[in-house]
Amino acid sequence: PAWVFYDILTNSRYGLGTWLIHEDIDKYALYRIAKYCDEEVPNGKGGTEPRFRANIYLSKKAETYKVLKDMATTFRSILYWSEGNIIPVVDQAKDPIYNFTKGNVINGIFKYEGTGSKLRSNQVAVTWNNPENDYVPEVLLVEDRENIVKTGKIIPEEAVAFGCTSMGQATRYGRWKLWTAINQTEVVSFKTAINATFISPGDIVNIQDADRYDISYSGRVSNTQDETQELIVKLDRDVTLDSNSTYTLSILVDGAVAHLAQDGDDIGDNTETETKIGGDLYKRGDIIDTSLYLSNGLPDEEEASDIKDVNNKIVQI
Repeated sequence: PAWVFYDILTNSRYGLGTWLIHEDIDKYALYRIAKYCDEEVPNGKGGTEPRFRANIYLSKKAETYKVLKDMATTFRSILYWSEGNIIPVVDQAKDPIYNFTKGNVINGIFKYEGTGSKLRSNQVAVTWNNPENDYVPEVLLVEDRENIVKTGKIIPEEAVAFGCTSMGQATRYGRWKLWTAINQTEVVSFKTAINATFISPGDIVNIQDADRYDISYSGRVSNTQDETQELIVKLDRDVTLDSNSTYTLSILVDGAVAHLAQDGDDIGDNTETETKIGGDLYKRGDIIDTSLYLSNGLPDEEEASDIKDVNNKIVQI
């Protein structure tokens, strides 16, 4: 589906190639989506099939945005325009990339809003095209029977699996609609600062609201040194510590953090024990906040090859 989508974006005869060029499309995001679409999953008949296939027949003219939006639903995706690029985002399992707490939210306020019970469907009628019946549209019922028994009522919903010619894919689409309706029942809104500008639609974040859960796992710190040159860490609020417990303070620095590779690490032919990055001299093992150099020029290839992140992977700043 991702490659079919890419073709409709770039083809100048039947697509948008007259108005879009290859540089306007986030090809790397589409490549990752294509790999996700091609993964083999159970087809419900004892075999396997690609997670998503796009068998689309366009027979008449339609608004560009509607065609793109419909095609994106083939692989459970949304579209948005950012920094001159068309970027697709697929709904799939991902790890959180950022934590929001009272410490990095304006006024420390989170606002919550729940969805109505009438919107939490437990039965989806999915329309798909059956290849065994001359591709005539058919309706497939997908139900959450456990929820129907629990609530004592059926809340129906209709959906169209665009470009779907597989009963297995139609079933997976219906189950995704059910899971979304039953599990994603709350919306949270808040205001933050420039520290969150890198977050894009579709990214997963953690929210740790101390007011709601009556427990605080994080906050903000500042550090100073007194006359004895001892490091003093100032917290953003009063904290009561248990004298019988042991505490560990973990500090996350904005930007990527790396360290110079230790002696003996396999980093190629670079055997220097010191290296200069952005005009600063570092020794092996030193901690480096690589975000300091994002705007001050990139290091040369030799310098970059001598830097490793916290997982011992080479970091190219």
